[in-house]
Amino acid sequence: MFSRRRVVSLALFLSLVVAPPPQSRGAEPIAISTRSPLLVRVDRSIASGVKYLLAQQSNDGSFGVKGEDHLTGKSALVTLALLSCGESNQSPQMLKAIEFLRKNRSTRTYDAGLRACVFASLPDSARGAELKVDLNVLLNSIKNRSDDSDGMYSYDKGDARGGDFSNSQYGVLGVWYATSLGGLEVPENYWRKVEGAWKRGQVPDGGWSYTQDRGTSRASMTAAGAATLYITNDYLHAADARDLTIPVMNKELDRAMAWLGERFAVDRNVGLSGGREPDGTWVYYTLFGYERVGEASGLTRFGEHNWFEEGAKQLVETQAENGSWSDPRDGSIVGTSYALLFLSRGRSPVLVQKLQFNQRWNNRPRDAANYVKFMRHATEKHVNWQIVSIDAPPAEIREAPILYAASDRAFELNEEQKQKLADYVNEGGTLVLVNEGETDGFARNAIAICKQLWPAYSFRDIPENHPIRTANFPMANWTSPIRGLSNGVREMVILFPSGDASWRWQSSGGAITATLSPFAPLANLFLYLTDKTPPRFKGEHTWIERDASVGDAPRAATIARLRHNGNWDPEPLGWKRLSNILHNAQAMELTTRAIDIDDASFKTPFALAHLACAGTFTFTPAQQASLKKYLDSGGLLLFDAAGGSSEAALSFEALMAQMYPDAKAQVIPPDHPIFAGKFDGGESIETVSYRRAPGSRLPPSKMPRLRGYTIGGKMRVIQSSEDISASLVGYTTAGVTGYSPSSAVEVMRNVILWARNARQH
Repeated sequence: MFSRRRVVSLALFLSLVVAPPPQSRGAEPIAISTRSPLLVRVDRSIASGVKYLLAQQSNDGSFGVKGEDHLTGKSALVTLALLSCGESNQSPQMLKAIEFLRKNRSTRTYDAGLRACVFASLPDSARGAELKVDLNVLLNSIKNRSDDSDGMYSYDKGDARGGDFSNSQYGVLGVWYATSLGGLEVPENYWRKVEGAWKRGQVPDGGWSYTQDRGTSRASMTAAGAATLYITNDYLHAADARDLTIPVMNKELDRAMAWLGERFAVDRNVGLSGGREPDGTWVYYTLFGYERVGEASGLTRFGEHNWFEEGAKQLVETQAENGSWSDPRDGSIVGTSYALLFLSRGRSPVLVQKLQFNQRWNNRPRDAANYVKFMRHATEKHVNWQIVSIDAPPAEIREAPILYAASDRAFELNEEQKQKLADYVNEGGTLVLVNEGETDGFARNAIAICKQLWPAYSFRDIPENHPIRTANFPMANWTSPIRGLSNGVREMVILFPSGDASWRWQSSGGAITATLSPFAPLANLFLYLTDKTPPRFKGEHTWIERDASVGDAPRAATIARLRHNGNWDPEPLGWKRLSNILHNAQAMELTTRAIDIDDASFKTPFALAHLACAGTFTFTPAQQASLKKYLDSGGLLLFDAAGGSSEAALSFEALMAQMYPDAKAQVIPPDHPIFAGKFDGGESIETVSYRRAPGSRLPPSKMPRLRGYTIGGKMRVIQSSEDISASLVGYTTAGVTGYSPSSAVEVMRNVILWARNARQH
């Protein structure tokens, strides 16, 4: 199904392969992921707002008062907001709304622009001819005049007035949706006319007024101007970044962003004439503009302001009890729709973050943006990209599963910055590095830094049968090398050492057809990293920090991590994450100690010794003797085949056969205390879940597969031929055969607590 010869709908993938949550009985499940407090409030706010809007629908499917001005546009705005919030286009109320829009075509700019946004957001099969109808209306409505209004929109094609930037924003927005999501083509001259109009109309301070009279700049119109120039920049100036010796510049866009950063506010439309309009007029319209600029630019901040955090806090704190937000001029239906568009699109999953460092990090400003544009079309989901500084806090750096860095020069990082990269990767993230231009200075420098951070591993060519090459998107047109740095379980770093991949991505912003686009390696990487499950919302993390406000747990345990000649520690932060989880849940205080097997201190009565490997390993006679002495004296050992490595499992079984020829591994039954939780701190585990490993050797099951070796009449060794190590880190990367992250935590909690109790009794 996923061969290189056939491309299937990624949206269908994501709807079919969501793994079921683990099932367990007993106490409240241990939290294995986090949602920021703001995201929790945003989710509740969105649910309440959606409920309010759905309650306003008329019997004919519209939203508003029958016969009112722009009823089609208002209904389209509400429908777009509901789709953005996750409402299914197949639900009864949404089907009624879409049917109303289908029956009510309009030549008015607001109506046609917003209707185009709705039909572009639907699957191809649900669009019919409507998107093409609206696109034709918008292309024929743009003004063709010899004055400054050339390239602008007014309320209708027949309107003799010169146009305004509000209508112009929605005319361009509808055309952009039709091209970027709908895949329709627009003449390049259209974008030139649009860009010319907006550049001519820019106020000297960098903002825009409502019309081209260059009056007082407004935040709403300045956000519209910046978002529009980002659109035209993509269609007209992508080629400007080909020559790496010439800096890419857009002075009008730079001035607009400076205006927004200096005058940013979330409780008012800055610049609106004082006294003429009530406080709060068009503030939700303004916030929607901010979101459009944020997703287009990748910026998390305008100046010093985190636009989403500040806007989201304002909205969740001012929402009415009935779930609405009301604009003094536009009312509650329109105000609520704009507020929901801001919240839902602003919290969208971040697929990739582009790394900002001190050297030439942004030679191709639209490479990551174009990849995400392609993925929006492929997934039929709204996903985002961001720019993040190497000096940002760790929580910001781990916002996305991919951290992308590109340059045409060697780059310098201090030790703190290198450690941030190492932590990001070791916490489950993936680093993508691209060498730009004809020289290889960046690639050589990147390889050296990775060797310093992960000295045990080396880059090698990604095999032809690797998911990055075979997952879903065809790679026939990709001949440039792709190299990977693996820890034996997953790809930690992907390197494009030559071929100037960033230029291919920069110059192909309109390539949304899978067989024609150059985004196959990154699209397949996304599938590999998420195991074809939906990505996390912004503000949702799998890495768990220790909660310093929680006191010490009533139990404690120390685990010996056994070093040997194999790949004994492929995921070094899994145990740290487990320790943080167990502390936060008040299950136990867990500490670990890496130790050589033949070290004299191994005689210390650890609660448990952990032996792991990804690949083959052997023990010397001295190491075998040391481990045997530990077990014969009452020690407990857990073996974990990291990643589900069959080579590691065979090596361990050979080791046990050498040390204890008569001992045979037996499946640990479901009623064993480890699963029944019949000991201090234990919880019942009735079922577990496993990862979706393609071609997995595991038959379907909801039962744990631990096996035990009995030595001297007692079970002294627990063997897991299914992965635990990787799952303790919490990532969803494909190719791992073993427990899901949540089940790995549950199983390890009980194993450690059972071992601790067994040693004490």
